[in-house]
Amino acid sequence: MKRPYLVASLGGATISLLPAWLVAQIATAFPALAPQELMTVSEFFGNGIGVPQITVLLIIAAPLPIFEEWLFRGFMWRWVSRVFSPKHTFVATSFLFALAHWEPLHILGLLPFSFFLGWLRLKTDRLGPSMAAHMMNNLVACVLMLL
Repeated sequence: MKRPYLVASLGGATISLLPAWLVAQIATAFPALAPQELMTVSEFFGNGIGVPQITVLLIIAAPLPIFEEWLFRGFMWRWVSRVFSPKHTFVATSFLFALAHWEPLHILGLLPFSFFLGWLRLKTDRLGPSMAAHMMNNLVACVLMLL
């Protein structure tokens, strides 16, 4: 893949916009399904911009995605690939990442992004591009919550 970090950054910044909108529409129509974890973060960022919000944004945008990518597309990828083909490993770790976020609508909203992260890992055989995409995705999501 040519320019994997450009693809990762642009994809990470945009791939979740439509699923996030869809999740928001479903949550509005069926409030009981609203992902509480996302609502808590959104309310926190909706309280204005201060040191706490900037600190949490930096954690969500940098060390958290790096850790999650190391865990799912690093450790778990290597573990699952001992038994399955690269394509099956890609699918399995993508589902595991989404499922780790527990709430059904959050999982639904994460699946396209999770498959994008897995695709980056599959195509580049490196963690860097999926980490970059994940960081960009989280940064964009947090900034949108601040608006």
